[in-house]
Amino acid sequence: MITNEQIKRILELYEDLQSVRKVGEALGIGKDTVHRIVRKHRLPNRPPDEFDQQTGDHRVVQVSGIRTLEGLMEAADINPAEWAVESHRINKWDALAGRGEIIECYSIRANLVRRPEFWFSKVECKPLPRKPKRKTGGSKVCLVIPDIQAGYRRTFSGKLEPLHDVRAVDVAVQVAAFLESQPDGVDSIICVGDNLDLAAWGSYSTDPALLWCTQPALVYVHHFFAQLRLACPSASIYYQMGNHEQRIQRVLNDTAHGEGRHLRPADKLDGPSVLSVANLLSLDALGVEYVEPYGAPLWWEGVRFHHGHLVRSKGGQTVTAMLNQGFNHSQVVGHIHRREIASRTVPTADGHKIISAMSPGCLCRLDPAVPSSPGRGQNDWQHGLGLLYSHGGSVSMQLIPINDASAVVHGQRFEGQDRTEELRAATGLPF
Repeated sequence: MITNEQIKRILELYEDLQSVRKVGEALGIGKDTVHRIVRKHRLPNRPPDEFDQQTGDHRVVQVSGIRTLEGLMEAADINPAEWAVESHRINKWDALAGRGEIIECYSIRANLVRRPEFWFSKVECKPLPRKPKRKTGGSKVCLVIPDIQAGYRRTFSGKLEPLHDVRAVDVAVQVAAFLESQPDGVDSIICVGDNLDLAAWGSYSTDPALLWCTQPALVYVHHFFAQLRLACPSASIYYQMGNHEQRIQRVLNDTAHGEGRHLRPADKLDGPSVLSVANLLSLDALGVEYVEPYGAPLWWEGVRFHHGHLVRSKGGQTVTAMLNQGFNHSQVVGHIHRREIASRTVPTADGHKIISAMSPGCLCRLDPAVPSSPGRGQNDWQHGLGLLYSHGGSVSMQLIPINDASAVVHGQRFEGQDRTEELRAATGLPF
């Protein structure tokens, strides 16, 4: 066993001779032993030897002689689609070479976490373009779909627990198919924003269980719009940006001076930006028009649709406040998650005019599963849809309540189903 005094003598002699062979010959020990001692004790802050340790979904990799994270990923043959880098550290130290030369040495250590399987699984997004609109001589019909806030929370078992109400969303698809089967069909479907929750992109502290859940939410919402397109092949489908979709823009604006917000593929400079909601959801393939920015109005038969920003504390107060804004047109909004509708008679140059304001409600879960402001009590939210008819210049505005995943339209009852198994089969993902 090499004593501390022997180690000290070896290091002193190495300073003079600069040769592990000569030191070994002088002290009567092997050169490999000299090399090991010199390397261990003459390298200040020397990191441990190279290693690759994996525990469950976490992995720690260290490689010597590498200066960059990209170099480590390549040297260790790490698939970036399977592993994400949580943190990394580059170590640098000086080492003794022959003839007293000091050289710089590098080592890099990275802490990795395994991406969920859906991150690198291929999902088929088959184009479903809008078909030519059929001619009708009756009423124009518009179905309004409010805040879905699609998202997931990952449980301890790894299962994806939805933030949206899957049965209420299924009612919306069933109602769309039913209305399309009627003589007037469906002219337009307007989703008034917040179809995505995007909890991980919010500005507040995020529950770790909500991380790594953006990708399955994107797949779910794309699948939802595909079902709407199949149900109503000729309808104009609109998706308005809500404040939750705006979260992605805010993050991109605050990162790299906003460079990421407007980046486009080199061969598609006139298309949507790479990280836009329209591109992430492949809305073009489904013939869905994305309406942005947040707050931009969409007009249908003289009615203004927008996501909304007003919120009053009690039921009915928000739409009443909208009617008192001084406008002389009707409005439909989302945002407040409550079923509200009110009307007002306003004077015009031609006499009087009745205007209405409506919030259809929401399709997200009504329990505290949806992330919200800390300390807020019971959610005063309700499920519902909106239905508008336009005939001869007059618009009729109706609420379709959804109670316990059940709705009645034109005397027809619709019971929402949990179609998670069908979603798994359609996407191949572990919903």
